[in-house]
Amino acid sequence: MSEKTGGTVALTQHTKVILAAIQDSKTALESQIATLVGEVGLLQDDHKKLKDRVKETEEIMHETTPQVKALMQKLTLMDNEVTTLAIKVDDTESRSR
Repeated sequence: MSEKTGGTVALTQHTKVILAAIQDSKTALESQIATLVGEVGLLQDDHKKLKDRVKETEEIMHETTPQVKALMQKLTLMDNEVTTLAIKVDDTESRSR
């Protein structure tokens, strides 16, 4: 075999090795991309679920805020009444002594 033919055969073999390595890398990258695409899909699903939960929570807050305000007003009135009654009890006790 001539030197030229031997060099060509070696170059062809080397090229085949490089092409096989490139193909392996391509396959690995395609697999990683598929995994990432799947993970992005899951994250998008989670994001949608979270957005839905936030919307539900906001609706509940919107519905319950007036009720909470009304309850707070009632509690304030009751607290004032208890304070007034406590003062009356103190006055009554001090008069009876």
